[in-house]
Amino acid sequence: ETKGVGYSATLMPKITENDSVYARIDNLDTDTETDGDSTMRLLAGLTHHFAKKISCGVIYQRVMPEEGDAVDGIMVKTQAGF
Repeated sequence: ETKGVGYSATLMPKITENDSVYARIDNLDTDTETDGDSTMRLLAGLTHHFAKKISCGVIYQRVMPEEGDAVDGIMVKTQAGF
């Protein structure tokens, strides 16, 4: 039986009526009994809200495994609610 633990936190404060800063942190340890398997992920960027529930943003991501090299990337994030 494997037990893991993790957390995630997201902030999206508005900087204008239609634009927000996007900041998120994720941390996941898939097996609390095993060392070296946790990963932290940081995301930061800007989003534009086209409508109340539609947004698009450019996000920088850094994935940092407990063991191994960090990986960086840039992505386009789109979101639609209903």
